[in-house]
Amino acid sequence: MSMRLCKTFSVLFVLSALLVLSFLFAVPASAISHGPEQGDTFKAPSEIGLTDGLYTIVNKGTGKSLDVFDFIYDETGRAYIERISNTDGQLFRIKRQDNGRYLIYPQSENGLYVLAYYEDIMEGDYVYKQGVVGRNSEFDFVSEGYSETEFRIIPSGMNDPMLSLGVSSERAKNGASYAAVRLDLGDDRSLWTFEKVSDEALGISGGYIGVRKGKTVSLRSRVTPDYLTGSMTWYSSDPSVATVDFNGTVTGVGEGQAVITVAYKDAYASCTVNVSENSAFTWYSQHNVYNGGWDAEPVANLRLTTSYGLTKTFFINNYNHELDWMDEGCKLCAEAMVLSNLGATGTGYDMRYDKLNDLPPDPYTVMLANTGATGYDIQSARLYIDPILVSNANINSRFTVNGRRISTSTVYTGSLTVIKNLLEAHPEGVIVEMHNYGRDIQHYLVFTKCLNPDDPNGNYEFLVCDSSAVNASDGDNVPFTSSYSYTRIGYRYSNITAVQYYTVSK
Repeated sequence: MSMRLCKTFSVLFVLSALLVLSFLFAVPASAISHGPEQGDTFKAPSEIGLTDGLYTIVNKGTGKSLDVFDFIYDETGRAYIERISNTDGQLFRIKRQDNGRYLIYPQSENGLYVLAYYEDIMEGDYVYKQGVVGRNSEFDFVSEGYSETEFRIIPSGMNDPMLSLGVSSERAKNGASYAAVRLDLGDDRSLWTFEKVSDEALGISGGYIGVRKGKTVSLRSRVTPDYLTGSMTWYSSDPSVATVDFNGTVTGVGEGQAVITVAYKDAYASCTVNVSENSAFTWYSQHNVYNGGWDAEPVANLRLTTSYGLTKTFFINNYNHELDWMDEGCKLCAEAMVLSNLGATGTGYDMRYDKLNDLPPDPYTVMLANTGATGYDIQSARLYIDPILVSNANINSRFTVNGRRISTSTVYTGSLTVIKNLLEAHPEGVIVEMHNYGRDIQHYLVFTKCLNPDDPNGNYEFLVCDSSAVNASDGDNVPFTSSYSYTRIGYRYSNITAVQYYTVSK
């Protein structure tokens, strides 16, 4: 055989071998998992990404929606899979970071918490809510290059690329499956469809606010998602009583009431503002989440644990027989009220508004100061002081008035004359302690004004701010004899045992 013929057979043999190998290892189109179908336009991963906004996240394999427990039902706020019901726990605000990774905020509990995972996450671990954004709260949304709505959800801090968020076999108490990290087997239970929903939602602080004539107070709005904040419109129902500027700053013009409204497109929220001549005008209710004069809704179901292991929610609406801390929080409310009237500001972090320092006093920010908590880790930390067991040393160390230090003093007396004289020097109000001898418990009110300072017999009557009231009509600068504490709880002037007042340093 000639050399040329040998070379020809060699070439034919190699070509034939390559043809056989290509046939043996060819992958049929039906075997491609999650790949583009005919007619789809392929997009590089860098071209695909969700814009910030509000979404439902539906598991493609089960057709059920990602949902999140509130802390009151699950101490870690775990994520699970539930049939679609359009509840707050099934709404998620997606926020893309500069590094291309995403934060996921479930809108239950007013959207305060971000989804997170264990730092050393491994197969079977679940995701849960936490109050602090950190490295363990960033996720990658991975598309196969053809869909702008379907993604694998991968914890960014995880090292195993084959693991992603899926459906766990572990069941919650309500029978639903938890969402947990699982091995991605190429099935639809590891794929999630992001469906954008209407994302205009507004809330407003307080529901009922007092302001002195000629003074200002700032209303704070909550908007979902937060990037809409600059697009809102504020207006007053009666500018002769109160005006409001584009930032939500309300100015008291004349005595009376006006409704302040903030609006964005079809969404709006309102707050009633009461303008008076009183020097002490604030009213904080320990039993009214929605209209007690401060922004209680976002922290209503916050779970707080003491160093000795006692856990309660911070604030439950209405009377709850010691099921929440605020059920006995009259002293904490009174401290907050007087500090607010003084114009004090405090240090710390307020997660309700993502605000650090210069915090206006209300029962939540005063609670942070009282317990020594920074506010960043309030959900997970154990508090060394009960939230409502007031430590004035702690509170005074965190609040100042125009940079000046404050201090408290207490007079142990039941004299109405002493209260009248103290109010002349402290128009911001004084904190009056009352003792129920039958039950051996203390109760606290803020006395704000003496109604008859010239009474020759010393039978003085006072206006009070009563935190135990549920309605403004029996809690907001009302005569003591018309207050909730007098008419419903049974306290009298004879129950007074001590008076506390604040002093601002020179």
